[in-house]
Amino acid sequence: MSTEIKIEQNPIKQAISALEGAAQNFESAFPEKIEGENQLDLLGQLNQLNHAYSSLINSYQLLLLHHLRTTEGSVESLIETDLILADYMTFNK
Repeated sequence: MSTEIKIEQNPIKQAISALEGAAQNFESAFPEKIEGENQLDLLGQLNQLNHAYSSLINSYQLLLLHHLRTTEGSVESLIETDLILADYMTFNK
């Protein structure tokens, strides 16, 4: 049994980078406004729903990016803690 904390940084950083790229490049396939000669109330309602959906996607992207930054900070904190503990354990031997 090892007394060392082993944190594999590269896989974590690769996963965060991949998720961050996907979040930043995500684009909705829904049009922001549906236009036509038809003046039914349905078009207005669909436009409202599409606007709400667009706002929701933007909020989700911002939240996801915030969580990615928090995850990166947590990983860095774990790495720093690992180094401190390793130094402490070496000092006490």
